[in-house]
Amino acid sequence: MMLLHRLVLSLASLPLTFVSGVVAPSTFAFEAPGPTWPAATADLSDAAWASKAQPPLFAAWPSDAGGKPLPCAAGTTVLKDTATDWPGLCLGLKKVTGIEDADVCRKSCVVNVGCSVWQYIAVVDGCYQGIGHNCLTRDGGQEDIVVQAAQRLQHGDVRLLRGMADFSIDRLRSLGVQNEGNTTTGIAHCRASCYSDIYCQYWQYRGDGCWVEDQQHQAELPLTTATALGFAMTSSASTISAGEYIQHVCMAAGTAPRVAVAALGSGADSSKFSPTHFIVAGGILAVLGFGGILAYLLLDWGGRVRSPVLRNTGL
Repeated sequence: MMLLHRLVLSLASLPLTFVSGVVAPSTFAFEAPGPTWPAATADLSDAAWASKAQPPLFAAWPSDAGGKPLPCAAGTTVLKDTATDWPGLCLGLKKVTGIEDADVCRKSCVVNVGCSVWQYIAVVDGCYQGIGHNCLTRDGGQEDIVVQAAQRLQHGDVRLLRGMADFSIDRLRSLGVQNEGNTTTGIAHCRASCYSDIYCQYWQYRGDGCWVEDQQHQAELPLTTATALGFAMTSSASTISAGEYIQHVCMAAGTAPRVAVAALGSGADSSKFSPTHFIVAGGILAVLGFGGILAYLLLDWGGRVRSPVLRNTGL
């Protein structure tokens, strides 16, 4: 029993930081909210999660010691592309100096986790990058530029945690109506805007257009019904066509099974937790358990535990 007790203590002492200072995604990142989330108070909302806390923004994403998200070794997915009839006329982008080639512009966006959209304008030999908005009509200024190539990218994977069409969420940013007269198209573009922004966990398509979370417009953590606008059956909620609570997930290629992706445009039931998630979580726990055994073997019999550290696996 004493040996088992010491083993448990050594497991509990395992740090969550890699040797290089990179903070790994935590085990509880692979949870899903219970049916009572969000609740009326912060305590009740947290209690709806198995770990008794709603995961923070980058719980499933590697970050540096300062909390800044790092590029995902698992790669990117192209969500929108001028090669497949997407206009790519986005506003809100900044010029990247020293790039005079469309492919170089693309590659620099792929390795920058903060880059959702890249755009290359041939006439001025300009590379522009950023989050991007009004990409369909440039807010009426589509005659201003000639886009040679552009893409909207999703870094890593996206996991759908819950549908959010039952009430309006406070503190989101309005991107306006972007539906070309078609609500289905507007929903798809709104979803893509959130999926491509690493800081976006919530998006909703309401009667007045697309609303998303971003770096400057963060929803409350934990989310509660007390800070939601038009909770449940109010008239505001009845104008919501679609919405989601998502999680951006990055697992380094070759180090763990990829987390199931919520397909763009999918109507997946977000109340169900895929078996894939349990496999991933189980694999992580198995690795931690092995690390705990090694930690136990390194125990100093004088009562002092030599702190083991996980090695950098490339996240």
